[in-house]
Amino acid sequence: MLCALMFMAVSVSLSAQNKNDLKKMVGNWNYTMENPMGGDTLEGTCTIAENKGEYKATFTVMGNEMTTSAFQLNNGKYHAKISTPEFEMGVAVQLKSNDVLVYEMSFEGMDSPFPAIEMKRVKK
Repeated sequence: MLCALMFMAVSVSLSAQNKNDLKKMVGNWNYTMENPMGGDTLEGTCTIAENKGEYKATFTVMGNEMTTSAFQLNNGKYHAKISTPEFEMGVAVQLKSNDVLVYEMSFEGMDSPFPAIEMKRVKK
């Protein structure tokens, strides 16, 4: 259940000024968030990658991975989804700076219990 809630934080709609912003988002990102069920703070990673002109994100939390569909530009935002038998989830992501990516989660037909989260770029 907790993993399902965490991954509900990940159906993705990337908000970007243009495709150059999306290219700038490519890389590895770390995040920490409050546990919506209470208990220990949750830590995870997000990897945004390009393959044959398509951009996708893979989120890892509590050792579980979920990958988005390819991002599509629609009304100035990049959108993708994570679909499982239990839920479909969206995430809005905006590049705040070269080293900070802000994302918000969304769920079909309901308000997200998660606040916006800042992800920090992993330095090489």
